[in-house]
Amino acid sequence: MTLIPDREREYISDIFKEKLKGPVVLEAFLTESDECMYCGEALELIKELSELGGGKISYSVHYAEKEPAAFEENRVLGPPTIRVSAPGAQYYAAFSGLPAGYEFGALLEDIIDASRGAPRLSPTTVSKLSSIDRDMEIWVFVTPTCPYCPRAVRMAHMFAMANPRIRGIMVEALEFPSLAEKYSVMSVPHIVINGSYTFIGALPEPMFLDHVLRAARGEVAHEVTEEGVSPLK
Repeated sequence: MTLIPDREREYISDIFKEKLKGPVVLEAFLTESDECMYCGEALELIKELSELGGGKISYSVHYAEKEPAAFEENRVLGPPTIRVSAPGAQYYAAFSGLPAGYEFGALLEDIIDASRGAPRLSPTTVSKLSSIDRDMEIWVFVTPTCPYCPRAVRMAHMFAMANPRIRGIMVEALEFPSLAEKYSVMSVPHIVINGSYTFIGALPEPMFLDHVLRAARGEVAHEVTEEGVSPLK
């Protein structure tokens, strides 16, 4: 059984031929337990993307039962998690939960960025992000049916590419309900930085950057926008 339909496979193959520049590595963090509903799909997904990558996409798989150290080193929130990077890259951009629905597009864009070795951000944003000298973790809670969420996920992942001290993680709220409950996720995208700074909504690059810089200064906030928000469902 294939996850990616034939029509989309052809389209993705063409896009990869045109846009992939260098090698990309997909890492899957899974478990052999039946409690992981989407681990099988996550493994199949990275296999199929590797097949479509024209030899430029490789993948590896880590099982919690066999490689607990890999989970600890990457501070994996839980299986299934897919990390996108390039050989030797130090940044951490990951999808905790299956990147299905609208999030599949974010995964494809991440792969293209990884192959290019640079995020598609303005020079001003890259410069300001490079000044951050503390570890930061940006969680973006999403659902597969949220059309606004990929923009926020991509922003967190591109920020991680720009400064390896920033970790960008998509968290599929319905697959990680305990985390969604802990951070009172009622609508998505719901962004949590370092566990204390929260804002809600898919924001343009300058506004997203402003929140990250404020969080880097140690501010605590909870802000909601009127646009770019979907109810949690």
